[in-house]
Amino acid sequence: MASDHSKPALFALLIEDFEVRPSHSESEDEDDMLLILLQDPKRRRRLFDTSHEYAATPVRGNIAEAIFSSSDEHFAEQVRLSRLQFLHVEAALRDTLQGPHRTRGRARALSPRDQVLLFLYHCAHCTCRCAFLLRSCRISSSAHLLIQPPATHSGNSLRSISIMFGVSLATVQRTVMRVAHAIVDVLGPQHVRWPSHAQHAEHAQEVEGEHGLPHVAGFIDGTHIRIVPQDARDRVYSFCRKGFHSIVLQAITDCHGRFLSTEIGYAGRVHDARVFCESPIAARIGDVQERDSYLREPFVLLGDAAYPLTSWLITPYASEASEANAAFNYVHSSARMAVERAFGKLKLQWSILFKNNLYGPGVMNFITAAACILHNITIDVDEEHGWEPPPDQLALLLQDDDAEPMEDDPILPGRDRPRNKARAGKAKRDMMKDAIMQ
Repeated sequence: MASDHSKPALFALLIEDFEVRPSHSESEDEDDMLLILLQDPKRRRRLFDTSHEYAATPVRGNIAEAIFSSSDEHFAEQVRLSRLQFLHVEAALRDTLQGPHRTRGRARALSPRDQVLLFLYHCAHCTCRCAFLLRSCRISSSAHLLIQPPATHSGNSLRSISIMFGVSLATVQRTVMRVAHAIVDVLGPQHVRWPSHAQHAEHAQEVEGEHGLPHVAGFIDGTHIRIVPQDARDRVYSFCRKGFHSIVLQAITDCHGRFLSTEIGYAGRVHDARVFCESPIAARIGDVQERDSYLREPFVLLGDAAYPLTSWLITPYASEASEANAAFNYVHSSARMAVERAFGKLKLQWSILFKNNLYGPGVMNFITAAACILHNITIDVDEEHGWEPPPDQLALLLQDDDAEPMEDDPILPGRDRPRNKARAGKAKRDMMKDAIMQ
């Protein structure tokens, strides 16, 4: 039965919220009265319904203004963007988010600023499933959740977000998708662009000056983004080798960790090589007529052992029998850490990408794409005052992102790779090895 401190509160809640008019004398025991009140199925269903729980929970009010008016350091810690970066995002999305978007039961619409703040705060701090779902009919635990909001989740769950921003749970979900779509549609073409030939040359000079590898225009790799499987097919095909359900994010970055191209949405069970071979960017670069428009000779990309060796995608040596091969693999791995660090910063900046247990693949595709765009904004706009992940957490995250190896010269499923391409890739790799050994 209810504890002494929660029983009066629950009794008062039943009286007030359900308009119960008890006709018992003052001498009747309070426990017996609670049992009588809960015998009505309709009242019991309303009491243990999560939507009623939210209505009975004290609303803290909208904290968006408090976050925006805080210090620059606190603001960046809460939304993972500097104030200048946030204003850039808000200004770009203002017209898109200004449309007919009203919250249920509210007299006014959420402003574009509040919508963007809600999305950023949710993606930066979402680390657990909504913990307010009542799975027990014990009066004490239910009354405890009803009369006071827990202080242990601090904005992590959808329910906490709804309480902190003073909106309903459905409004949080709609706002997350609305802002994610707006970021992809409006900011995506501006901040995720394939470089020109001159930009490739500039980037190759930076890589050669730092690592000694000539003609390197970018780095390619894949990582897994956690999802919640929505059906039996998701549970089978999204279960990846790391032991959780995921979708694959394949990205090409420059030496600064800026995303040049992304491919999102393949199930976690799919091999990185298949994702690469079926991606539009691989088809365009591999096409003789279109290649000059994307990756003109002699520029190449660097990838790990999970990718096929071609004349424009250089992978490490499968065997380190010679000292030259080992030296090349070391320099190759050091240079390719740029894409690994980009993934590490992306997941630490937006923790929903590696601690998500709220959304399925459909929603996470858009959230992941939006997160990649926001990552580029942190590099393009006000880089000096942006948010940086803790170095120890970044190093720990990079340790768990090992490559899925493949044979030195496989024939990939679904797409035959001619042997002459592999021979051209080996010749290009040997040339780069000779350059760093000089």
